[in-house]
Amino acid sequence: KKKNRSNYINKSVEIIFNNIINKNKEGDIIVFGATEKDIKKGCKLLKETCNDKIKNKKICDETYCVEVSSKMNKDNKELAIDKDKYKN
Repeated sequence: KKKNRSNYINKSVEIIFNNIINKNKEGDIIVFGATEKDIKKGCKLLKETCNDKIKNKKICDETYCVEVSSKMNKDNKELAIDKDKYKN
């Protein structure tokens, strides 16, 4: 029987939010997705979840999420690789 994997993005966002963002932990995390569309959906959901549940919007503004794929453009690739570039 084939497993339903459609909820993995929602579960990933839940884990990231509850265990990292909501506890105001600093650092980097990487999450892999099956498709670029899934990762874009995850980044959007993470931002929405943060804005809905955190009163201190600075925490949400400082949370950076980017999808990485072989099709990504040069600017996004630099943002994904350089740990400080997104701050500019």
